[in-house]
Amino acid sequence: MLIALFTLLFLGGDATPLLAYIDAYQERANTVITDASSREQAKSIFKTMEDRNKDHGKKVNGYGTQLGEMSEDPNATDAEIDAIWDQYFQDVDAYHAGLTDARFELKQYVSRDEWQAIFAPPVRLE
Repeated sequence: MLIALFTLLFLGGDATPLLAYIDAYQERANTVITDASSREQAKSIFKTMEDRNKDHGKKVNGYGTQLGEMSEDPNATDAEIDAIWDQYFQDVDAYHAGLTDARFELKQYVSRDEWQAIFAPPVRLE
């Protein structure tokens, strides 16, 4: 039971909040990026970010399922559980690196003023 609680607490897996932010930033980008080619590039990058986020959410849910099953298995070893956690943390690192890379790629297609307009706080989610 304790492992299941930790799984829910740390893994969560719901990609919806970040997707809402990505959508809000995409809307701003559509408004503020004046060059049509750059706007299309930005749209493609935001789509990549959405896809990565959805894939990551599915992976996280999978890890939660695996850890939940392990918590119910009296024969599960620490090494098996640690292996799941290790893979989870590797995937989180890759996910964050991918989103960071996407932001750097986006930066190539927008001016400083456009960037500030796109990512200026606050983004209000409805």
